[in-house]
Amino acid sequence: MIANFIFTEVQNHFPKLTISDIRIDTPPKWMPWHYTLNVFSLAGKCQKAPDVLAWEIGDMLSSHTYVVSTDAVKGFLNITFSDAFFLRLLEEFSPMQPKSKDETVIVDYIGINIGKQMHVGHICTAVFGQVIINHLRYQGYDVISDMHQGDWGIIFGKLLTAWEKYGDEEAFTANPVEYLLSLYVRISQEAKKDEAVEQLTRDTFLKLSQWDEQLVQLWKKFTHESLSAVKATLKELHIQYDHAIGESFYEWLGLPKATNHPDLDEEGTMSYIVEELIKKWIATKNEDKSVWVEFPKASKLPSTILQKRDGANMYMTSDLATLKYRSVHWHPTKNIVCTWSEQRLHFQQVYSIAQRAWWGYENAELVHVMNGLVKLPEGKISSREGNTIPLDQLVSQWVERANKILIEKGRALNPEDVRAISVWAIKYAFLSQDRSKDIVFTWDKALAFEGNSGPYIQYAVVRMKKMIWEDVSIEKSSWNSNVQLTKHDIQLIQDLHAWQDVLDSCGQSYKYHSLAQYCYDVATHINAMYSNVGSIMEDTDMARKSLRVSLISEIVSVIEASFSLLWLPIPEEM
Repeated sequence: MIANFIFTEVQNHFPKLTISDIRIDTPPKWMPWHYTLNVFSLAGKCQKAPDVLAWEIGDMLSSHTYVVSTDAVKGFLNITFSDAFFLRLLEEFSPMQPKSKDETVIVDYIGINIGKQMHVGHICTAVFGQVIINHLRYQGYDVISDMHQGDWGIIFGKLLTAWEKYGDEEAFTANPVEYLLSLYVRISQEAKKDEAVEQLTRDTFLKLSQWDEQLVQLWKKFTHESLSAVKATLKELHIQYDHAIGESFYEWLGLPKATNHPDLDEEGTMSYIVEELIKKWIATKNEDKSVWVEFPKASKLPSTILQKRDGANMYMTSDLATLKYRSVHWHPTKNIVCTWSEQRLHFQQVYSIAQRAWWGYENAELVHVMNGLVKLPEGKISSREGNTIPLDQLVSQWVERANKILIEKGRALNPEDVRAISVWAIKYAFLSQDRSKDIVFTWDKALAFEGNSGPYIQYAVVRMKKMIWEDVSIEKSSWNSNVQLTKHDIQLIQDLHAWQDVLDSCGQSYKYHSLAQYCYDVATHINAMYSNVGSIMEDTDMARKSLRVSLISEIVSVIEASFSLLWLPIPEEM
């Protein structure tokens, strides 16, 4: 409404302007104005200097009853509005209702490897990917999510070699994934010291790919147990994927599928795609029988290998098969892959090949959502070196800490609420940070209970909901110019109208730390109102009381919608 109001007032004087040209910002808290108009973006169309244009627009707005004052400063127009304007903003507030779009979007995320526990390093792709999925669905897209797990490749050569050398069925049964990880660490360290062991792992994987019956049965057992553990961890984090299509699927070996997705045909297999790319002069088979891709010079991309000389396929081949499969079966208009930033070059190469090879991807939107690495203070996380923090350990640590704090405060909550608080805190610790930057994990940050943390926001939401539990008649007709707003009322009305802009910005960048920050800011503002205004329910001024109950109700609705998008639980009590 703010942009519409300004546009309506100035469009007759500047007919070349459109509503999209009006850029409104909120000035820093220490400044006395409510909103700032960026005039620089309008100056070219209006053919006026920014300073002059700011003064002219200020003069036009100043005559309106809703405008208290304007102040033009170096190409920016600062505006102070009347209480009546904010009352109208509240009365007309209506969150945008997205319309269903006839478009399919694929989101590829999580990327866990079989035989490895989910650790803190996996949380970003899982959590940020799920938020992207939630928001796309909210926007009306048909979204298909795929946990593209690593269930093929040299990791199985290592696991199977380690099992043959020193496997223990009893230890595996007791804790399958933890034991498989210990095997992987042990064989990796051994192979690092002994080239013969390294070669043995490669030979073992080759035997698996040639359908050695005993190795295939072990593959099935390891894969089943690992996926079961991953599902349990993801359920705890409120992560829900549609499909789990592993790399093995594209080998066309008839191995069991983890989810009910369409079958693969021969033209979608990795081997077929390698031959297809050779025939299209995109790939070249060398004298040693390895297959490589050379990229056009203009792309400045280095060459890459598709297939080893022994016929073993690469991650590049698997990802190309994945793109082709999705195009054939789901016809997406957009394909989003969430991985670490370390894979930037890899996906530039994958997308370049796909767009050259298949007409369906020539103009398709292929997006690589890159997350920074999660590191420990002592350095990079490495499953191979055993340098990890399992996610289930992180959750249990938080539950223990939450219970301790509640006991100190003389509070008792049911176990479900304590767990909700704990999971929210862990996820918020990551969601509140820019996903494109590296994150250094520390226990103090992950277990924070105060300040910019999950529990702080949850507590504010629970308090807000309690404010409006009492049955109060809300009559919007009683909102008149006699109701005097405090700065806290105005701040919350501004928050209400900022919500859609925050969502739009998140959707464009696929970054959601600003939505998490929005939730924290609103929690801070509602706590400030509570501290400075006192009990809303005890207010004897019914017009003001009705206004604030209505305002809090709207704030609760957008925060709950934000929590839903962020896939965060709200406890009943705190």
